[in-house]
Amino acid sequence: YPILHKIEPRTTDDKENPLFFCQNADAKAKGTARMTNEGLIVYKGSVATTRRSEALVERNKKLIDKLVAESVLKKDGDLYIFERDYNFVKPSAPAELIVGYPVNGWDLWKTSDKKTLSQIYRQQK
Repeated sequence: YPILHKIEPRTTDDKENPLFFCQNADAKAKGTARMTNEGLIVYKGSVATTRRSEALVERNKKLIDKLVAESVLKKDGDLYIFERDYNFVKPSAPAELIVGYPVNGWDLWKTSDKKTLSQIYRQQK
């Protein structure tokens, strides 16, 4: 069960299990995450914008309400702050939550050397 799995700490980074980053255009909203067998863990301290494109308003409302109710997100002005690590099943949901517009999470999340999730986990090595 995922609840019994140890979450890899944010400070650990290596070639086999890299950290991934995403941010919106003004760099106010940015996230740090890591891919696991259960999905994408977005780490505490990541920041999401409260501004949503029309395409995402309804889709993200339920998710945001759930995460606020579970004390995962805390509203701070025009941003949401991740108060604890949270595991998402797919990478696009947290990417859209952070940047506020529709994106493909496989392409938006990148390592420090600019490799995407797709390049690392979907393409043959």
